[in-house]
Amino acid sequence: MMSQTFNIQTHSDTLSSLSQLKDTALMTQFSVMVQKERGATADIIRHLAEIGKRRLYLKEAYSSLFLYLVEKHRYSRSAAYRRVQAAKLSLRCPEVIPYLTSGELNLTTVSLLEPYIHGEKDKSLIVECLNKSKQEVEDLLTERY
Repeated sequence: MMSQTFNIQTHSDTLSSLSQLKDTALMTQFSVMVQKERGATADIIRHLAEIGKRRLYLKEAYSSLFLYLVEKHRYSRSAAYRRVQAAKLSLRCPEVIPYLTSGELNLTTVSLLEPYIHGEKDKSLIVECLNKSKQEVEDLLTERY
């Protein structure tokens, strides 16, 4: 109970301190936080790929990596799905990790691409999707397949 109170207080203090920042400082800090979030997401995908490869979720009594994320780590079903798809693709195509880190791809676009990337010849599709929106990737996949 004490940790919940501490977390609420810390959150309140953070919001209060943010209101004191000058506009440029707030925008700069936000950009830094976005880059950290992208890096953390890429690290999570790398970890999930290895957990999936070793099937470690079975040792935790989960029948799939998806259920491990939903039930143990309380990801939403859609968030878990995107992460599992990204982890699967990263095992076949490790270059998606730096693209996630840079923001050239996001979890949504990576999860859309996963079913279509099977071999070396398909990897050019990843490059074609860099910096594209979900809609643009969906349109490209519809047009091509």
